[in-house]
Amino acid sequence: MQEENIFYTVDMQREVRDFVLNLEKELAEYQPIYQRDPVEVRREREEGTGRNPKPVISDKAIEREIQSDQGSVTVRAFIPQDQIDGVYLHIHGGGWVIGGAHHRDPELEEIMTECNAAVISVDYRLAPEHPYPAAQDD
Repeated sequence: MQEENIFYTVDMQREVRDFVLNLEKELAEYQPIYQRDPVEVRREREEGTGRNPKPVISDKAIEREIQSDQGSVTVRAFIPQDQIDGVYLHIHGGGWVIGGAHHRDPELEEIMTECNAAVISVDYRLAPEHPYPAAQDD
């Protein structure tokens, strides 16, 4: 067995092992997201009842509807009060099926504050209701 030092202790090894075993058990009980109804997964995400906490919504975001040939797209903007040194365009994750422009508000607000950047987050249309190439077109 490895000798104890400041980077490794027997107690730490037990703690890590217990964490991994517990995580494996929890994940085995959870149906993979790609096998579930995307509408249900989105609802759970918004309510914070699934594996993710409820999104934290910033009051510093400005929402606007942008019109296009395909309809309208909502964007959330974080605009610095004083100086704008750049622009950050945020396209949320979720495989074009889940997620939303507001799901990373705290991080996007921090980018605005720390970088003096205008931050734009796009709430593109999601599949399967809006098949390819709807999201990319938005």
